[in-house]
Amino acid sequence: MKTPAKRPHTPSRLGLLMASLRPRRWLYPIYAARQLRLERHEISSAHVPRSLSGLKLAYASDIHYGALLDAARVNDLAARLNALEADIILLGGDYGEDAAHSLEFWHIVPPLHARLAVCAVIGNHDRADGDIDALCAAMQARTGLRPQQPVSRAEEAAAPAEAGSTLFNGDMLSQLHTVFARMASPLILRLFLDETPLSAELRQYMDELAAQSGKLSVELGDPASADHLPCVRVCRADGDWTGLAFHGVPGGHEFTSFVLGLYNAAGPGQALDEESRNAIQAIQETVDLQVLVSLSCTMCPDLVTAAQRLAVENPSITAQVYDLNHFPDLREKYQVMSVPCLVVNSGEQVSFGKKSIRQLLELLT
Repeated sequence: MKTPAKRPHTPSRLGLLMASLRPRRWLYPIYAARQLRLERHEISSAHVPRSLSGLKLAYASDIHYGALLDAARVNDLAARLNALEADIILLGGDYGEDAAHSLEFWHIVPPLHARLAVCAVIGNHDRADGDIDALCAAMQARTGLRPQQPVSRAEEAAAPAEAGSTLFNGDMLSQLHTVFARMASPLILRLFLDETPLSAELRQYMDELAAQSGKLSVELGDPASADHLPCVRVCRADGDWTGLAFHGVPGGHEFTSFVLGLYNAAGPGQALDEESRNAIQAIQETVDLQVLVSLSCTMCPDLVTAAQRLAVENPSITAQVYDLNHFPDLREKYQVMSVPCLVVNSGEQVSFGKKSIRQLLELLT
């Protein structure tokens, strides 16, 4: 995916991936209007909340069932939307050429699947001379959502601000506090920074994360002793490196895997069967794992968590994660066409796709 151009006024790069799936309309409504075209856009903006970094949206609109698409093409549309594995599916209206076809569309469209929600609005073709209540009932049956009373901007502004964090919402803070309370030992988040806005963003991110627990502290390392800045290394209280590092800012889908890495490094960590633990500890040679990811990748956290667990259990193994959007040299060096990408010992092995701990062990032994 093409890296978005830098915006001087943007203090952070928050990736928001949107997949747009819609009928092509440039000879509307002839043959081309019946074709489905997928467009991908990655949006970086300081106005996107950090908690939404890496969110993947799939958007479809102006379907015009009956005039442009028949039932078979509606099934194809649903299949392609589901294949995107989006966090949220947004449907922008005009499901049928008229109200009757719009209602029929919602009765025949296969179930749509998204990690968080499927949201839909009504277009002008949907509501013209139709039964809005029946249409809304059909939409609700398919999406599982129920409309709520809108909140005015004045009411929203008068609502009390979330206390305790400018980066993490209440649910995230509750989850963080639960994990941090279980950590058995303190950790140091050692930062290696340069003068870029991305480094400033990482510093702010780690400072606020550490503020949520007395078991976390932040210190600065010598930038000359690390490459691909900015970088955060997870270290033990005595200063020794655990082998875990993240290059970039661990937002999006990598936020949870980063927190799990902290928990596993501090102990007691996630459950690990004895056979896997023994196999990890039996590895005697030095193994450097580089995991190349995108913050919008839904398959990357599995590989990241598995690689980090190997590093935590064996001091001969390191697991460094790289947000590939910020390090195009790695993309070129290892000819990365998809993520996650696993690089073993600077290129001795290059592997693609998510992997469990057992699959990693099979690859390394």
